[in-house]
Amino acid sequence: MSYQIAEQVSSEKLFTIDGLIRLGHYTIFLCITTEFLVLSQLGNMFYMVYAGAAPTIKSCGTYKFNSSMSSSDICKQIYTLNGNETCRSELEYDFKSMNVEFEYLCHNSKYVKHSISIQMIGAVIGSLIFGQLSDLCGRKPVLLFCVSGCIIFGFISSFSKDLLTATIYRTIIGLFNGGQIAAMFVYVVEMLPKKDRIWVTTLISFSPNVILLAMMAYYSQNWRQLAIVISFLTSPAILLCILSYESPRWLIQKGRINEAQHVLKQITRWNGRNDVTNDMIDEVIDAEREILREKRNRKNYYIYHLFHTRQLTTLAASMINYGMLFSMEKLPGSIYTNNIMLGLIRYAVNVASVLTDYTQGWFGRRVAHTVPLALTSIGFIIHFIIICSGLSTELEIVSRIATLMAFAMMSQIYIITGMSGNELFPTPLRSMCFSFLQVVGRIGVVFAPQLFFLADFWIPAPFVALIMFALSDLVLYLIFIPETKDQPLPERLSTTTDSISSQLPTKQLMNS
Repeated sequence: MSYQIAEQVSSEKLFTIDGLIRLGHYTIFLCITTEFLVLSQLGNMFYMVYAGAAPTIKSCGTYKFNSSMSSSDICKQIYTLNGNETCRSELEYDFKSMNVEFEYLCHNSKYVKHSISIQMIGAVIGSLIFGQLSDLCGRKPVLLFCVSGCIIFGFISSFSKDLLTATIYRTIIGLFNGGQIAAMFVYVVEMLPKKDRIWVTTLISFSPNVILLAMMAYYSQNWRQLAIVISFLTSPAILLCILSYESPRWLIQKGRINEAQHVLKQITRWNGRNDVTNDMIDEVIDAEREILREKRNRKNYYIYHLFHTRQLTTLAASMINYGMLFSMEKLPGSIYTNNIMLGLIRYAVNVASVLTDYTQGWFGRRVAHTVPLALTSIGFIIHFIIICSGLSTELEIVSRIATLMAFAMMSQIYIITGMSGNELFPTPLRSMCFSFLQVVGRIGVVFAPQLFFLADFWIPAPFVALIMFALSDLVLYLIFIPETKDQPLPERLSTTTDSISSQLPTKQLMNS
């Protein structure tokens, strides 16, 4: 009797959605679509790296400033000079930012940082609203609506007459951008085989697009043209989203069985899988239909359901990543060179992680999260020691490399955090979970531009804060997040009974 039950369970699990979805032509189409979406997300999220970059003040009237002087010392000199006579500042900059055009210099530059924080609040709200909507209305319509909003308001924002107007438009863009980030990653994970999720989402990520954005900024030369270029180059995403299919996992979960059946047939045909027959697809659909029949009272899930399980942690990665990101002008060297170096280092780390993950079974999500955070902490500690020892000028290259290396590791942290969240939570909550992680992260982004104002009290203070964030993230992840590598995506929210049953031995389950 036990043998028959075991054989029946085995046959029931023979055909699953994970088994039907394989790499193929539709995967290539999905990757192209994802690249345009990621470029839109990164372009709008990193836009203020260039549009909010503070220029270097070379002189004030006839008074020339020494190149070794810090920006705070220059500003103090200007205040002293303005107390005696009014002088006009001569600026040096790589990119004509809002700071330059609207003349937000020295203490007034904080208004640009405040603008960035307000824009990030839009991303927080967007992650909440559209993350919920993508679970209720579908991944595809939310993605299409959000990327269209980013493109349209991107064009409009280029005509802003002042910082306030630009902040309003860019906050609306942040709203849509937060929504498409929350929906896209979940959609892509649901459409990929489990063993290919990491390498696809790593290769098509923010890292290589950091380099593309640096090139776009270099040829744009000012914040207005950059906004137009980003919107123009990402506009094909609208057509690609229209041509893409809805997630079959979401359709099945919502009881739209016939649509899910049609989508699975189309995807398998696109992928050129001749070994998948209609009977196999029908078997998967029938199994899911039976599950839905057993659920007499179908219900929607909301954010509070995320706390049905303990497997969630609040991460500090955003404070580290965006705290450094929106203060890139403080690093020595060209802002374009620094961002290209950053993109190359990030991508090299990502590719190395992908290769290790694909070939080494021991390299799971926990290891992939721990190693980069440890290196981040070491990089910031080195920079902190250099500042405290007063050797910033002599060890400028070492400091620059250590900081960029620490900063670059955050790319891997974002990928692993998002992947863990998606692999832990079932389909009804997956998009909501990712959007909640985005909300927590975006709260960090809101405060990140203000982080380097701590240097007004003590110069190394921002890096002390960054070290603390990195170490707390490291500890919290190791305590709360289990290993999820090579695990099938859960389709339903587990109950207390389910969790207890899952811990029973196989023999006991068969007897029961």
